[in-house]
Amino acid sequence: ENRRTNGKPLKASTKYGIVKAYENHIKPVLGNIALADITTQMVNDFRNSLDPSQPVMIRNTMKVLRGMINTALKPDINGNPPILQMSPLTASEPKPESKHDIVIATPDEVKTIYEAMPKAYAPSILLASLCALRIGEICALSVADIDFRRGVITIAHTRSTTPNTSELVTAPKTSKSARTEMMPESLAATLKEFIKEQGLSKDDWLFPMRTDRATPIRTNKLRYYYDKAKLAANRPDLHFH
Repeated sequence: ENRRTNGKPLKASTKYGIVKAYENHIKPVLGNIALADITTQMVNDFRNSLDPSQPVMIRNTMKVLRGMINTALKPDINGNPPILQMSPLTASEPKPESKHDIVIATPDEVKTIYEAMPKAYAPSILLASLCALRIGEICALSVADIDFRRGVITIAHTRSTTPNTSELVTAPKTSKSARTEMMPESLAATLKEFIKEQGLSKDDWLFPMRTDRATPIRTNKLRYYYDKAKLAANRPDLHFH
């Protein structure tokens, strides 16, 4: 709760990921061991016990363990001496290699995917392909974020992915992610018509949930529609972003 990144508290999604990594992987093996007693052998045995078929999980779990150990190497917030004098971590965690080379979609494939999407969410495909918006950024867009006069889209939020959170949108992924993107004239015309057809006002979400227009669509729901639509273009390998 007290940890800060660049002076800011951790986002709810970051906290959730840390807790899940600890509860699911670290706690069952190392949970009963005092930090002062942890050894390099214990850390290496723990690392080797993790499922090698899940490199991303391993990297995220070891990142949490490294954060705990690095904290234990420093005096606490009250000035008490560090719990550990030397780190039991002796090796860095390699970044998982990309599983495949991404073959970019052709204009015709994008058009096919766009046409296969539900009409209420079809423009999300154009926002991703023409403006390079992430899926969370698209889900968090409001009509007010689109400036038709200047031809730009303001990205100021991303859709929260933390389960059971009351915080529907949060700050973008990084400080540099808050930005404006130029909007092609053809996309502007499509969005204008879309907003009119959907009966959206300036205060509405651009892509609300079908069952609750006061709630922006969840990323996993939009990805569900996209995963079905991309099959129409025979591109099951494509990722949204």
